[in-house]
Amino acid sequence: MEEIDKLMELCRRAMGGNPEAQDELDLQSVSVEMPTRANLSNTHLQHKFTVALTLATAARKLKRTLLESQCLQTIQFISSIAASRKLQLDDEVDGQDVAEVMLSILDEVKSWLSTSAA
Repeated sequence: MEEIDKLMELCRRAMGGNPEAQDELDLQSVSVEMPTRANLSNTHLQHKFTVALTLATAARKLKRTLLESQCLQTIQFISSIAASRKLQLDDEVDGQDVAEVMLSILDEVKSWLSTSAA
C-alpha cells in the first residue's frame, strides 16, 4: 500500500506542475502503440460493442468509474456508427463473461496490492 500512496503523491505533484515529479514518473518512456485502421464491418461493430458493454458492466459493479466511463465513450462511439448505418446492436450481456472480466480486474488489483505490501 505504501508504494501506491507514494505513486499517488507523485502524481499529485506532477499534476501541480512539479517537473521533478514528472521526470520521476518517466512517462516519456511509456510507449503506446496506436491501433491500426479499425475494422468497421457490422459484425465487428457488434463484437466491439459487446466487449465494451461487458467491461462497463463489470467496471460499474466493481465501482471502477474511470474504466466504466472509458467503456461508455466507446459504446457511444460504436452506437453512433451503428445508428448511421441503421444497424440495431444487441445490448444483452452474458453473466459468465461479466464474471470473468470482474475476476480479471480483481486479480489485477490484488497483484498490485500484494506487490506494494511486499
